[in-house]
Amino acid sequence: MPVIATAERVVKCPTSHCPGWITVDDDRPQTVPCRYCRVTVNTLTYLLEGVPDAPDDAGAEGRLPHAVHEAFNGLLMQVAGMTRGNVYLRPSERVLVGLVPGTRGLIVEYNLALARQTGAATMVALILHSLLHLAIHPREERPLGLTLRAGARDKESLQNAANYLGILADHPWIEARIAEIDPALTAAEQTWGLPLAGMLTGTETFFPPYMAERNRRWIAEQFGQPEADAETVTPALLARLATLSHRFFAGQREDLRRTLTTLQLTDLGLRNPDRVAAYQAALEATGLSGVAAAATTATRMVAELQEIYATSPTFDTTANRRVLDAALKALGLHTAFEVQTLKSG
Repeated sequence: MPVIATAERVVKCPTSHCPGWITVDDDRPQTVPCRYCRVTVNTLTYLLEGVPDAPDDAGAEGRLPHAVHEAFNGLLMQVAGMTRGNVYLRPSERVLVGLVPGTRGLIVEYNLALARQTGAATMVALILHSLLHLAIHPREERPLGLTLRAGARDKESLQNAANYLGILADHPWIEARIAEIDPALTAAEQTWGLPLAGMLTGTETFFPPYMAERNRRWIAEQFGQPEADAETVTPALLARLATLSHRFFAGQREDLRRTLTTLQLTDLGLRNPDRVAAYQAALEATGLSGVAAAATTATRMVAELQEIYATSPTFDTTANRRVLDAALKALGLHTAFEVQTLKSG
């Protein structure tokens, strides 16, 4: 008989220089703390206990494949090592998914009402997406950033849009990794329009903080309706995103408006390509100008970024720089911004 059950595995303690080992049991809601540094993490089982996707006696293993548990818990361990502390999961009504630094480590907040309505797979996909943004940029690596070139002050209003490329550049690798863990996670994410929700609130929105907060409450209300389903919620997300984009983009300079629209369509093309045509039509229906030209640029950007990913399926700084350079060139911003290695904070 095996000494250790299939749901258990012994891994090196993620804290640097710690000599300890931690047994990860996918059926336990939390790992046993490291005997030396006391680092511990919650597991996917903790989240699943509050999401009634299956009869209680089905067990965590019956509700999501073992590979999802292993990848999810392994990623939490990796993040524990990066942040040098514990990682906890915590239900919250304030966010869809949020990463909150705490005194004892990192707290991953997730919207329990959304998870109960849409199923565990959608929430797992959302959490994985947030954590993978963090995991593919190790703390010891100096990050890349987009800086304004000398003599391009007239493009300074595009700085925030250029900075968004740092988020967008991660998406080919993140989406591929989630699909590799379990294609059902990607299907659930796309069915419920979660990429649209991400552009309405959180780190992937172009709207001001007060509007992002209103959107978060509105999204929670949509998912909280007893009769809510993907066929009603997803079109509502798309319509709201188009309406607000017209409201906030229409009064901007033409080059900024075109760039923001292109980035939205590109991001959607990377994360949920089946929604691109519908979103383009919704934007055009609002009367926003320049949508067709932005869609053409977005199509080219998606193809170029995916081509880079195909030749560099493992994320690294070199590939990341190639993606940023290609995106700047596609947007026509390569003469205004340059990719530079930022100083460590």
